[in-house]
Amino acid sequence: MAEIFDFQDRIRDEIVVALKLTLTQYVMHHGRPMSVKAYTLYLEGRAEYYRYTTEGLEKAKVLLAKAIEIEPTLSDAHSYISRCIKVRWVQAWPGHDETLDRTIEIAKKAAYLNPAFCLA
Repeated sequence: MAEIFDFQDRIRDEIVVALKLTLTQYVMHHGRPMSVKAYTLYLEGRAEYYRYTTEGLEKAKVLLAKAIEIEPTLSDAHSYISRCIKVRWVQAWPGHDETLDRTIEIAKKAAYLNPAFCLA
């Protein structure tokens, strides 16, 4: 039994280290700390985006919008919302009601929030 608890402790410690590393890399890249909840929503939204389905893009937009509610200056979330709209527009998937102008507007906001990110 003691071995099981030791194993669980090691796994927990490795997860904590991995999460700290991911958040640390993000802060180093973007230059500021942020809400863990906002970052988690951003990652979930990004994962939904890469499903590349109508449903996935809609879910991604919802998750990314929630991340922006918490961290309004989260440029990456704005960028992925722009991408969601663009993909639906380019593919002419049913239900797309946002224009390419809206995509550009959001992309410009992302660039304004983090100009260095656009150069990377």
